[in-house]
Order: sequence, then structure tokens, then C-alpha cells
Amino acid sequence: MTMPDRHRLARRLVRLYPRRWRERYEVEILALIEDTGLDRRRAMNLLLGAGREWANVSQWPDEVGFS
Repeated sequence: MTMPDRHRLARRLVRLYPRRWRERYEVEILALIEDTGLDRRRAMNLLLGAGREWANVSQWPDEVGFS
């Protein structure tokens, strides 16, 4: 897989997360992937993490503090 394909896949995987999660962590996680790369293990971890976050989305407070 070429580097642009990996970046595209990373962005697509991050888009699977709930909106509030992305608002808080998207920039950080994409920067981390940029620095460390995206292999099969990390891609699967992102995919499974998205499922976990959706399962727990009702536990997120209405207003997530960014302080």
C-alpha cells in the first residue's frame, strides 16, 4: 500500500468514530499515524476502537471539556 493510500485509509478509519470523539482526538491521532505509520495491526486497532467508542457514546457528557 502506498503512503497516500495509507493516509486515506487512516482518515476513513478515524471518520468511523463518533463526532465528539473526532472533535477531541482526530488531529492528534492523525498526527500520530503520520509519525508512526499505519500497518495492519494499527488499522485493526482503529477499527475496533471505533466500535468501542460507539458502544460507549451514551456515556460521554453533553459537553466535553477541552481545558
